[in-house]
Amino acid sequence: MFKIMLIDDDVPMLKFLQQMMDWDQLSLSLVGSAYSSVMALQIFNEMLPDIVISDIELPHKDGIELGIEFKRIKPSVRIIFISCHEEFTYAKRALALNADDYLIKDELTVVQLEQSLMKAIKAMETSVDQSEELSYREQFQRNYDMFKHSFYLKLKDGASPQILLEYAKQLDIHWEHASFMSAVGYLSISSSLQKYGYRDIPLLRYGIYNIAQELARTYEGITVFHVYDHCTFILNYRHSLAFNPHHYVQIYLEKLQENCELYLKVQLRFLIFSNNVELEAMNTALHHMQGDKFAGYYHKDLIHMVESSETKPISSPANAARQQRLSEMVTAIQAGQREQVMALLDQVIQTTASDTLDPAEFIAEYSSTLRYLEMQSTKLNVDERYYAVLESTRHIEDTETLLRLKLEDLLESPRSSSASKARDSKLQEIDQYLLQHLSENVTSVDVAQHLFLNPSYFSRYFKRMTDENFTDYVHRFKMKAAMQMMEYPNETIEMISIKLGYSDRTYFTKVFKKYVDMTPGEYKSKLIQ
Repeated sequence: MFKIMLIDDDVPMLKFLQQMMDWDQLSLSLVGSAYSSVMALQIFNEMLPDIVISDIELPHKDGIELGIEFKRIKPSVRIIFISCHEEFTYAKRALALNADDYLIKDELTVVQLEQSLMKAIKAMETSVDQSEELSYREQFQRNYDMFKHSFYLKLKDGASPQILLEYAKQLDIHWEHASFMSAVGYLSISSSLQKYGYRDIPLLRYGIYNIAQELARTYEGITVFHVYDHCTFILNYRHSLAFNPHHYVQIYLEKLQENCELYLKVQLRFLIFSNNVELEAMNTALHHMQGDKFAGYYHKDLIHMVESSETKPISSPANAARQQRLSEMVTAIQAGQREQVMALLDQVIQTTASDTLDPAEFIAEYSSTLRYLEMQSTKLNVDERYYAVLESTRHIEDTETLLRLKLEDLLESPRSSSASKARDSKLQEIDQYLLQHLSENVTSVDVAQHLFLNPSYFSRYFKRMTDENFTDYVHRFKMKAAMQMMEYPNETIEMISIKLGYSDRTYFTKVFKKYVDMTPGEYKSKLIQ
């Protein structure tokens, strides 16, 4: 028996629809009725109906917007729209949503509605049949990247050659020869930031993987794996004097570089490892490759050949000079001395490169310092996406570019200091008031009255204290609360927007994107990942 749900803000019409049909006779179970978009979303999330009959003209969120949300939650849901007006615009939008029918209320009859319902039921039954007929191969292709990543993990964990070759065969990877060699490719952050933002880096990396994978189809023996912040390339080849595997891989990487510059306008950096191993030893080779991830950190060439005898960067405890330079930089940032900050950064980069210090230590040292400084500023929150990109840099130019970006950001941000304790105390009182009135539309007049201050004076005082107007401050505060609420799976975006006093979800999404640089849906997806 299929489940059906009714939505109409006209309560008499809703009751009329409930009584209009013998639902059981049509093998339908009426699981819910709603007279608002908020209630409709709650019921839909709980009951996940198979068919929805909805009015189009609803307050806050119209029926078509609701339909889009329903399709996102349950793509197989069938939707029948009803409306008082025979407007082409509505009909066109309903058609774009692949609705089963668009009915006019004044012309609605039992026969007409029954025909629409039978059409929806038939579509669902056909869909079920087609789903059951999906071949294993079709399902496999949908999850190919996931299976391929699983194969890479087995390879890295040292599974037996027999298991690996069987798994490879299922993935249409044909490793027919005894010899293997590997390489890795990283996105050049400094080149990509000329055209993109650092928030685009994960998407760019996946785009590079797709280009690399497509190109590998024309280079026999090369398999590409997408591993978080880089691509790993494995060449399977027949060892002979007539074939130079390093040259072959280099030609492939140069072509990949050319394609990425053409299609994405970015550069890559590559490390080619001078290993010639059998399948049994590939796990060891991959672990060594992971350990040598900074092998090209101080080299200028885009394609670097890593020799087994190559000198590793020096790991050294923080000395007095380094600590003094870091302390001077923090002081200069807090004082807003831009020229001094950038001069110190130049010295840091020059010293780090000349001494070939351990890149992991260098990055960690400055990452933690920048986090501290950012937490002291009046920003909304620490942007973990920036630090994820910073900590994934594999060349000193990329690290330097990202450090300059964040230092410029910090120099432009209002800074806190020991002289601002009174301001902090007043802000805490304001924050406490906002927390107690989260679901309300709090204005500067409300807070001014709470603090027994003149509203005009409070507005000027608040602007001087925070370097932003009160409305922006409230939105930032509420978006921070929204981000915390989204960490709980049961909290829907609709419910969060209502709890924070945004009755219109579209407006809530607009505000969220303005202050967090992504939509609520994108942020929730990031949390799940």
